Amino acid sequence: MKKILKPHLLPRLFLASQGQMDICLEQGKDICLQKDQAHYLSNVLRRKVGDYCRFFDGKNGEWLGKITFLKRYEIHIEIQSQLRKQEYLKRPKQLLFSPLKRDATELVIRMGTELGVERFRPLVMARTNVHKLNYERLHAIAVEASEQSERLDVPEILPLSPMCVTLAQWSQNTPILVALERESGLSSNVQKGLSSVLIGPEGGFSKEEKEQILKNSFCYPISLGEQVLRADTAIIATLSYLNRED
Repeated sequence: MKKILKPHLLPRLFLASQGQMDICLEQGKDICLQKDQAHYLSNVLRRKVGDYCRFFDGKNGEWLGKITFLKRYEIHIEIQSQLRKQEYLKRPKQLLFSPLKRDATELVIRMGTELGVERFRPLVMARTNVHKLNYERLHAIAVEASEQSERLDVPEILPLSPMCVTLAQWSQNTPILVALERESGLSSNVQKGLSSVLIGPEGGFSKEEKEQILKNSFCYPISLGEQVLRADTAIIATLSYLNRED
C-alpha cells in the first residue's frame, strides 16, 4: 500500500448508516459513498481514482480509504488501514439550551460540536421564542463541524422538550452547571467533573424557573460575570469553562 506522508491533510468524511445498511469501517471493505459525498469529492475537490481520503463512522475510529471507482455520482472506496482508534469520553458533555433564532441555533450546534458536546438537549422555557427545529439541517451542521474539527463522532441532537419535565426526570447523580446572570450568592466553588450545562433563553430564566433550578441539588449555579451575555455567547463561555476544568 502507498505510504501517506501527511494523512492529516487528506479530506475527511463521516460515513453514516444508509437505510437498513449499517456502515462499519474495517480493513478491505468496499463502500459506495452517498451521492452528496460523491459529488463533493469528485466535483468540488476534484479527486480521482487512486486518491486517498479519511473516513470515520462514530464507532470504529478513523480510517484511510482509497478511491477505486468513480463515475459521475458514484464513488467506491476501499478501506485501507486504521489511522486512529475510537475514543469514548468518561464524562460526555451535554448542552441543555433554549432554541434561538435560526442562525444563532445553528451557530450553537456548530461551535458546541467543536467544543466537544456529545448531546444537545433543546428545551422549551417560559421565554423560548423558537418551538420548531430543522433537525435534518442541524444534524448536517454537526456532521460538517465534526469532520472539520477532527472529532471521531457526531453529537446527538435530542427532540425538543419542556425544561420542567427534563429536570424532573434528571438523574440526581448527573450534576448540571447553570448560568444565572446577575444573581447574588451564586456558588463560586463549583465541583470539578461537571459535564452538563444549562443555559437560559433570550431574556433569561423566569422567576419560577430559577426557583425550580435552585431547589435541585444537582444544579450548580454560577455567574459568567457582570456583563449580561447573549444566550449564544453564554453557551460558548460556559462550554469553554468546562473544557478548562477537564
